[in-house]
Amino acid sequence: MTTFCRSPSLNYLSALRQRSAVWAVAAAAAVFGAGGAGGAVAQAPLVGSTMANPAVLARLFVNVCVNAPNRADAEAMLVGLAMVVNPSTGTYFHPEFDMSINLAGTRCSIVFGSNRPDADAMAAFSASVAQVMGAQGQTVDVEPVTTGDTTYIRAGIGVQW
Repeated sequence: MTTFCRSPSLNYLSALRQRSAVWAVAAAAAVFGAGGAGGAVAQAPLVGSTMANPAVLARLFVNVCVNAPNRADAEAMLVGLAMVVNPSTGTYFHPEFDMSINLAGTRCSIVFGSNRPDADAMAAFSASVAQVMGAQGQTVDVEPVTTGDTTYIRAGIGVQW
């Protein structure tokens, strides 16, 4: 059964993301003390709840995960968009939109909520990726991920940073 994200309210997976970020900050506080490594109290990344256009997110994904020459440039792009990193996972969260990008390891991935049917959101994302990337020959995996009664779209590509 296809599930839609029907409202811009904070949904189940966003709440899980926030709890995960809070746990990571608590773990960092336990290691570095209440003041954190630099003396300032760290705050958990806030997860947005507004649904973004999958075609626009696809362009962001390509710019960050394909066009960035290295991880530092990709991170700088995300920070420039006011995205906040969870230091324990390497996942960057957008404070307005229900989306995140993970740069950790050998894959770069995006997860986002959509108020479109799953197949429509994946088709719009994939078409935009293909339009931006052209014939670069890289495969982008796009799939729905269901948590509880909410379905998200996840896309990822191998990186060699």
